Amino acid sequence: MKRIICTILVLILTSASFGFADADFDRLSYLAGADGHWAENYIDNLFDMGIFVGDSDGARAEDAISRGEFTALITRALYDVDNVSDGDYFPDVKKSDFFYKNAAAAAQNGIIKGDEYGNFNGEKSITREEIVIIISRVLADKDVSKKADFKDISSKYLYISELEKVYGLGIISGDENKKFNPHKNAMRAECAKMIYLTLENYGKSDPATSVLQAAEKYVLSGTGLMACGAEEDEKMYKSQVEAYARSLGYSAEKTLQNIRLDSYEVKNSVASALFSYDVSFNSKYGDGEEKRRDYNGKTDIKLMRKNGKWTVYKTYESLKLDKKVNLTWEIYNIAPTYAPSGVNVISPTWYEIIADNSYKNAVTVYSDKAKTLKITDKASSEYLDYARKNGYNIWTAYRNNFNAADTDIFLKSDSARNAAVRFLISGIVSTKADGINIDFENMNDKYAFTNHVREVSLAMRSLGFITSVDINKYDKTGGSWSMCYDRDKIGQYADYTAVMAYDQNGSWSKTSGPVAGLNWVEDVIKTTLDEVDAEKLILGVPLYVRIWQEKDGKVVKTSAVSMDFAAKTAAQNNAKIRHDSLIGQNVYTWSADGYDYTVYMEDEVSIANKIALVKKYSLAGAASWRRGFESAGIWAVIKDGL
Repeated sequence: MKRIICTILVLILTSASFGFADADFDRLSYLAGADGHWAENYIDNLFDMGIFVGDSDGARAEDAISRGEFTALITRALYDVDNVSDGDYFPDVKKSDFFYKNAAAAAQNGIIKGDEYGNFNGEKSITREEIVIIISRVLADKDVSKKADFKDISSKYLYISELEKVYGLGIISGDENKKFNPHKNAMRAECAKMIYLTLENYGKSDPATSVLQAAEKYVLSGTGLMACGAEEDEKMYKSQVEAYARSLGYSAEKTLQNIRLDSYEVKNSVASALFSYDVSFNSKYGDGEEKRRDYNGKTDIKLMRKNGKWTVYKTYESLKLDKKVNLTWEIYNIAPTYAPSGVNVISPTWYEIIADNSYKNAVTVYSDKAKTLKITDKASSEYLDYARKNGYNIWTAYRNNFNAADTDIFLKSDSARNAAVRFLISGIVSTKADGINIDFENMNDKYAFTNHVREVSLAMRSLGFITSVDINKYDKTGGSWSMCYDRDKIGQYADYTAVMAYDQNGSWSKTSGPVAGLNWVEDVIKTTLDEVDAEKLILGVPLYVRIWQEKDGKVVKTSAVSMDFAAKTAAQNNAKIRHDSLIGQNVYTWSADGYDYTVYMEDEVSIANKIALVKKYSLAGAASWRRGFESAGIWAVIKDGL
């Protein structure tokens, strides 16, 4: 069999590195520090804006914050601190203090004053009262007031007017006992919320039409507005990706048409807008071949106004096919002897992070005295010819070796991840595939994995390719097999997320049960939809069946087999058949040689029931694991259901 050898793979190790590097370290810390916190959205926005920066300890959401730290945050949000003129405004602030310029900016704008001795007291924890006073000065032009409905505040409170202004603007709220707690030290999470809400009230409102027109121009061409924060980093990264692709002889011209504004919100100094459009990438390869890929696209754009100028601090982009996804996974690299009808995406397992040095056709991505990690290349010209002949999109599977320790080493190494991204780019260019399907399982650090999903997705999308990510069912007891996914962030970064709704019962089970009962699958969908948008969610269904052998009600042995083998075995043993409407399956039972046998059959009936859920929940499509286990009639069932 002729193999595809990526002749340019040597460039992976010799070309200049690209990536986020140190910025990723900060991002990982903030992901970990804010995940699931009530203030997560506020913290995320401030981090993406470049306001929460430079703290390797992460968000520390519940930690108290000093006056110096708070001043740094709020002045970064409001003013051009870098261009503030020096000045000795406070006798206790030195030029060596990290908040030196921030204190100067605060003094020049009249939002912070010294104590009775003129001191700034930058190292002291800041109280809720002090923050209210500062914010009331920031928003001095706002003529808003609301009676302070706090049990611990009287009408004689010294700062009642400041409190009622900030309270009236919805920036401050009480605790569960309806107390303001003026002298309580403020937490970083509280500060994130109050600073973001201050931006929503800061300055005069610009006409929404002018903001949206500028946002649309940015989405169309990437011009007209400056990028800052996370967006600036990501634009630079994508530029590096595109330059690397050009060094391989590949380029993609992106064209947007029929741009539509789906929703928007403009609040003084922050704004967001969601645009959808038709997008095409005209790809040119080094051998002269051209290929056009058409998608439906979306961009969620987030903007902030600073010093009177609007800038883009984050965009979430996504691509999707103009039809339901009908994907099947494939573990081999040889061409199948048949072409499944209705399938529009195939995902062969070609790229895998391994620690096995015996595999020859692999490239090293990480090496030290203790460990060498490589990435395999199992692409074949035979398989590619098969895919092209049948008009299939190829989303090449990219997986880890399911070893948590190896995966930790890989994900925490900037150079290893960057080498892998370069490998994926060169591989997808040389094979002329259409996307990457990331299948990493059994991991310890979900934040490091999420960061890698972000890297791969940004790289692929900038070149006109799809990124899909496989996840397991959310199970808080699932350890490194379930809790290794930050599903909401993955849902933002990737174009598609495929939930593997199978292995309800498996080799670990003590009693027999379905691989994917209908009621269980529906629960998987509903749980996942709490974090992933329906239009991005692909339902993974099983094409395999388990034969359960039991003795005295306990599992002795279970084997995963094909649908046809299971049906044949049941028929040979004159199995009794009953239909279980709850799990949506036919159940076959028989006894032989002192053992009881059960098969929860996956067949046209069970698969049709599961595929019907795609329509019920308006999902993006279905994916099947894996080709080769199915009976012949399954493809028509999936096709008709989609």
